[in-house]
Amino acid sequence: MKSYIYLFCTILCITFCLDSCKTNDGICTNPDKYASFGNGIADFSAYMLKTNGIDTFEITTFRYDLTIDKKGKIIEIKSHNEKCITDSLMINHLLKMPKWNPAIKGNKKVKSIYPLRFNVRPQ
Repeated sequence: MKSYIYLFCTILCITFCLDSCKTNDGICTNPDKYASFGNGIADFSAYMLKTNGIDTFEITTFRYDLTIDKKGKIIEIKSHNEKCITDSLMINHLLKMPKWNPAIKGNKKVKSIYPLRFNVRPQ
């Protein structure tokens, strides 16, 4: 059974500090413009609807922190979900996504964290 994403609950970029762009690991925590996929949530939703082949038997909420580098590539995903095969499949799916628009700070592209939350329900 193919599942479809039907709701993007909250997609927020979290600011960890106000005074500095960089943390010890080079991640900008307060960019002027946050990372985005295409033109925003609608493009991300359309991409996931078109390419998601993950089956689920109940409504499932996925929660991740995506680290997106200066080139727009997802380089790390931190999961806030229970470890299961569906979570592993979703992480692999996200890692294969086309490039994102990276975050911007002072007219320069920067590495950032993008908190991603969405629900998937059975067809």
